[in-house]
Amino acid sequence: LLVKTDSLGTVEWNQTFDGSGNYGGESVQQTTDGGYIITGGITNDAGNPDIWLIKTDSVGDTLWTKTIGEYDDGHGNMPFDKDYGKCVKQTADGGYIITGQSGLNVVSEATVCLIKTDAQGDTLWTKNYSVPGESAGNYVELTSDGGYIITGWNVWNGIILIKTDSNGNEQWNKTFGGGSGTSVQQTTDGGYIITGNNGFGNLVIIKTDSNGNELWSSQYGGSNADEGYSIKETSDGGYIVAGD
Repeated sequence: LLVKTDSLGTVEWNQTFDGSGNYGGESVQQTTDGGYIITGGITNDAGNPDIWLIKTDSVGDTLWTKTIGEYDDGHGNMPFDKDYGKCVKQTADGGYIITGQSGLNVVSEATVCLIKTDAQGDTLWTKNYSVPGESAGNYVELTSDGGYIITGWNVWNGIILIKTDSNGNEQWNKTFGGGSGTSVQQTTDGGYIITGNNGFGNLVIIKTDSNGNELWSSQYGGSNADEGYSIKETSDGGYIVAGD
């Protein structure tokens, strides 16, 4: 589902994209041509998700779609394929960068993936980052040096933070015990601000330096489960978080 509203939140139009058992849209960004790019998941022939990439025009009509995944075990089967797009951003060259999860969730543990495409959604390169235990990327952001910063989760180590160069080569990775990172932004001091949950029902904010070393963290929440979904630095040097 893609919904466009005016500045007061009144719906201007909506579009739906029907795949074979699609898993839904997870991330959208307006593109430089006035259209939109969406990522999420779509069911493959084995009944498991592949990454789905959808490009639309300015009123949400489909221009093209791509699926990324389709692992073959050498016998024409894809029984454990688990590929899912969680976040997409347009890059300076007009292409797209996607993070999510990729791998064989039963044969071998699924990992954080980073996929670079050209402007037509054709894959230029794919990277997978090995953190022991099942992992997934939830959010990717372009960094000031032309690289990428990814946050997500690891089944054993909780929140993960991965920094890459412009070709997706890992420069460093950090883990912050428990929970899941759902949003990250590079801050004006060159460090990073992360939000998500701490694994114990609290919304968490973590501030790091430029090398991903934790400077401080804060937790917020009551008796119910709380989680941050999006975080941005504000003009006064603070941070604003949306979540539940």
